[in-house]
Amino acid sequence: MTNDAYASFNVAWGIVAVAFYVPTAIGQALLAEGGRDGAHVHAQVRLAMVLALGLMAAGAAAAFLGNDVVTSVYGGQYAAAARVLPAMVAAGVPWAVTSLYLSEVRILHRHLATVAITATLTAAIVVPALVLVPDDGIDGASAAWLIGNLLAGATAMVAVRLSRWRGSTDPSLAEPDTAAEATEVGITLAESSA
Repeated sequence: MTNDAYASFNVAWGIVAVAFYVPTAIGQALLAEGGRDGAHVHAQVRLAMVLALGLMAAGAAAAFLGNDVVTSVYGGQYAAAARVLPAMVAAGVPWAVTSLYLSEVRILHRHLATVAITATLTAAIVVPALVLVPDDGIDGASAAWLIGNLLAGATAMVAVRLSRWRGSTDPSLAEPDTAAEATEVGITLAESSA
């Protein structure tokens, strides 16, 4: 990758990092609030999901419609950053799903779902990047970023649905209504296994 391509990618990446902080911050608030006694996790996840998806969809639209701002601010030599920015920011929509569902399964101590989501996110970005970047440069990197986030979002949706379904069919895995109940179940299981 040339120095110019690397510089362009870093400009796009800097913008994406700021945009991706939105669902991350909402997810952190969900972890903090969802972990409190009496918190209704599913209701909080729904509200957080609407907020995060709305903000990320707006951000993706802004990146698509306003990507020429990059070249206006940084100059024509950063046209590649403007070209890859819309796809990289659009990956924030599935990232919102991944981030918030990851918060849910962490609050509810669903360890298998947590591992499945994080492992998919990592592998689904790294593997396509290893294949695409050598030939396609930053376009390959942005495609890998989008592909990985789409696959991780889909995995998060499946993992949460399976987790909720297992909770509804097996009374020992019943979905707690509150984080306090999730903690209580975790303590009960730990005490019974000791």
